[in-house]
Amino acid sequence: MDSEAETPLDERAVNAIYSTHLSALDHDMLISFLINSVSTDEAAQYVLDFSRDDPLVNPDTDTALRERDANRCCVSGVRDDLKATYIVSPSVKEDKDLRPGGSLRGLLEAAITKELASQLFSYLESSSGVDSLKNLWLMSLSVRENFVNGHIYMEGGESATDRQFLNEEDVPELHTNFHKQPTSPDNQRLPLPEPFLLRIHRVVSIPLHFIPIGEKVSRGWPLIKKKGFELGLFGRFLFRGFFLLIPNFLHLAIYRLILRASLPFGLCLKFGRRVPENEANALRVVEKSTNINAPRLINFTKEDKTGYLLMTKVPGVPLGSVIWRMTYEERRQLAKDLGKCISQLRSIPNKNKNALCDTTGGPLTDHRLDEDLDPWGPYNSKTEFLDEVTAGLEDQRGQPPLSYLYEKDHDICFTHSDLSLSNLFVERGRLTGIIDWEHAGYKPEYWEYTRAVWTI
Repeated sequence: MDSEAETPLDERAVNAIYSTHLSALDHDMLISFLINSVSTDEAAQYVLDFSRDDPLVNPDTDTALRERDANRCCVSGVRDDLKATYIVSPSVKEDKDLRPGGSLRGLLEAAITKELASQLFSYLESSSGVDSLKNLWLMSLSVRENFVNGHIYMEGGESATDRQFLNEEDVPELHTNFHKQPTSPDNQRLPLPEPFLLRIHRVVSIPLHFIPIGEKVSRGWPLIKKKGFELGLFGRFLFRGFFLLIPNFLHLAIYRLILRASLPFGLCLKFGRRVPENEANALRVVEKSTNINAPRLINFTKEDKTGYLLMTKVPGVPLGSVIWRMTYEERRQLAKDLGKCISQLRSIPNKNKNALCDTTGGPLTDHRLDEDLDPWGPYNSKTEFLDEVTAGLEDQRGQPPLSYLYEKDHDICFTHSDLSLSNLFVERGRLTGIIDWEHAGYKPEYWEYTRAVWTI
């Protein structure tokens, strides 16, 4: 006799509730609903019907799936706690609200088009055996939870092998790609998932993904972690004096030692061929002329073409990692704070002989300018700069929009040149600092805006 049939309905419902990945409070709420309902049997049946949204996979299909995916999670590659996971649950076809004429059918068609909705139901009604594999991935429990809740999904290309996983940063287990490109040992017998099903899952994933985000935002910003000892003004003075007193070759020896250990006192070492003296000088200028919270320079040394920049850290995290949770009020305040910083930068006088140059008076650098070509400047005028930037477009310089750049008077001012979301640091929604000043210099007033737009 079927052992499940012998188990009381309410007990099966309780087991179903506790088998779900919910919080303790959610479990208590569902158990309370079950116990206090007028008809326990009807409530239990409702819970069981609801919990069957992801039907069991028959043993033959499960065996075939494990063979196709080499008995590994398709995302992480792990071999433990694996479970067949539907891309689109077959229970959708039993939902009268989603069937033609149902109350939610219009919403479904608006989201995925009438054609895809019809294709989906045709597939779910007829799929069995080998076709079932086209709607299945083998996943570990943690990956499955993120997949079902919309935190990861596939997109791009027309076949499963072209797909990538995207993720939200705070997901417990992050995966940006399949552990290997999805393949099948036999495409006829063990087919990979259908691209149209992956596309549907992606559309449905987006609103699901925002539910926990909304919960995080409603809880407010997390508490700021207590910082360790950091260098103050006097500490920076001592460190700068120390490096002034010792020969240059000892600077390099100290930096090589630093590379093998973590730095104390809120310091960081930036090094590489793309770490120019200009960034060190820009930090000096910003500290001297503004109250902008930028890294404070401790020392700069160069060996061959490699620069070593020792400086303090800026508190906070990159704006790009938290802007999704910032309110409109916080974003408006951020814009005001950033505007004040830009105003301070524009008030810094240029003491170099050339009008357009980096902070040391040398050539300009920028991600938009090809640094492998001849040096960009320095220039004596905006016209010289524009002629270089628009090389090859000579016949269009007299026509809009290029003509506006030549005709209008623009101030030449101190410019950061890379105000991207990764270079603006925030803490609890407020601007705390600006980093990466390697391209700072004196450029036309519109350059800061065009560079910011270019990075978005």
